[in-house]
Amino acid sequence: MEAHSLDRQSAKTYAALTRRIHAAVHSRLAQAEHQVIIRREPHESQSDWDRLIEEIRDAEVVTITPRPDGSAHLAWYVENEL
Repeated sequence: MEAHSLDRQSAKTYAALTRRIHAAVHSRLAQAEHQVIIRREPHESQSDWDRLIEEIRDAEVVTITPRPDGSAHLAWYVENEL
């Protein structure tokens, strides 16, 4: 029973992290510049952060560059649709 509660809590914290990063990626500035810097907040788990970075790394259209301070620079290319 305790493991089930931990799994549910982990799913909630990961979902909160992905919502926050999703909002950053979809901000007006990030969309205009096709780039954003993301960073883990102190209250977010390192394992959730590592999982998210790996999932982003698997996306073919996104380039991820780790930064010395622990943040990550995301950049993506979008073709002009004419």
